[in-house]
Amino acid sequence: MHFVLLPGMHGTKGLFDWLISALHEELGADFRVSVVDYPNDQPLTIEALVDRVQRAAPTEPYVLVAESFSGPVALLHAAQEAKQLQAVVLVATFASNPLPWWLRWVRLIICPVLFRRPAPLWLLRWWLTSDAQLAIATQQALRAVRPEVLAQRARLTLTLDVRSQLAEIGVPVLYLHGACDRLLRDRGLAQLRGVRQLSAITLEDGPHLLLQALPARCAREIRGFLLR
Repeated sequence: MHFVLLPGMHGTKGLFDWLISALHEELGADFRVSVVDYPNDQPLTIEALVDRVQRAAPTEPYVLVAESFSGPVALLHAAQEAKQLQAVVLVATFASNPLPWWLRWVRLIICPVLFRRPAPLWLLRWWLTSDAQLAIATQQALRAVRPEVLAQRARLTLTLDVRSQLAEIGVPVLYLHGACDRLLRDRGLAQLRGVRQLSAITLEDGPHLLLQALPARCAREIRGFLLR
């Protein structure tokens, strides 16, 4: 099976290393992977991001795995004519603005200035993962992205609504969710469940960075889903 991986806000390949190793353990030689990374120096529209995925899609059957920021990108791609797409795995992600209603005003103040300094480690450990080394790796990945690019991705997160496209997807969908996700909690899953039936698995001690914190368990759940 060929897996196409779509990254979170950082847009880079490196934070998938843990998952790729775990998938190799689960699937052995019957496994190929492509990671679609996003440029760290060029703000892209949602259409450009989807086009990037379209051009990277293999000509053989594949599974799309999208985490966090890339969820809407994956849903838009899957709703188009993705001929060889077999399944979609969504991880700690959303289909529309994931903030609670009383924080929706935040989208009005998103600008590059907010991203000129790296997010402090204590905040990353609170929101994304309790693991110190993983928080450091995430901070370094975000630091490599220009502030205007992060601002553009944040704006997309808070303004996109692709729930209607979710209903058009004709392949099975799995949603992996961490019960300890302090960033999204269960809001992303609730959005998706309100539109269509899907398989949902909650990892009880999973943070927002689920694929990085619990890669072996995520790989097992993905393999089990595909076998079913």
